[in-house]
Amino acid sequence: PDGRLYRGHTGAARLALETGCPLVPTALVGTREIQHPGQVIPSKGKTKVIYGKPIPVDRKDADEITHEEVRALTDHLVSEIRKLSGQEYVDEYAQKVKAELKARQEAEAATAGEGR
Repeated sequence: PDGRLYRGHTGAARLALETGCPLVPTALVGTREIQHPGQVIPSKGKTKVIYGKPIPVDRKDADEITHEEVRALTDHLVSEIRKLSGQEYVDEYAQKVKAELKARQEAEAATAGEGR
């Protein structure tokens, strides 16, 4: 919602652990300039894709994978993306911050409407 890098969801890490497939950290730079929040169709412009070194992952059976392992692998992946992108990291999910922003905007709109 604001150009910072938020806490990662664990789906990619779980799949990597279940398959043994390496994770490739990938940063997209310049996307905010061509597609602002709320904009449906991107404008013309240039973006850059930066690939990091693959993170090797050992395959495990699904019942052997712990939440701590999945979270640690996800956090490692996000840390590598942060190094590539230079973004500030926020240890919250973006959806939570978006919901809080929306609630604040709705409250401000309601307050402004009362003053009429």
